[in-house]
Amino acid sequence: MVSDYWDYVARKPRHAAEGGEAFEVCVERVPGSMPTVFSAHLTNLSREGLGFCANVPLEIDEWLTLKIQAKLSDFRLVLPATVRWRKKDSDGTWTFGCKAERLIDWESLGEMFLQDALVAELEVG
Repeated sequence: MVSDYWDYVARKPRHAAEGGEAFEVCVERVPGSMPTVFSAHLTNLSREGLGFCANVPLEIDEWLTLKIQAKLSDFRLVLPATVRWRKKDSDGTWTFGCKAERLIDWESLGEMFLQDALVAELEVG
């Protein structure tokens, strides 16, 4: 396989989600999609997007609004995003990768670290 070094594009660091119990994730789909609202489990987060698991299959390029709410504080992040990839897991759930429609601000990222919801950079393989 031929590789051109000059085609390399650096990827923003992704952070693993550890504190799944500290946050609730609500996924809202466009009206008419069923179910319209469901809960999910955050798996990772970067300034440009996030990963999550859910029991509901979503379509590639589907527009979503993700609402991430801390259970023990007033922290709330509302994030419009688009599904970029999906994978059906062996247990019947789905894992998704989404691109955020705007960069996640540093304050929100920092707050999630302070509440032990995120850990150091996720290893990308």
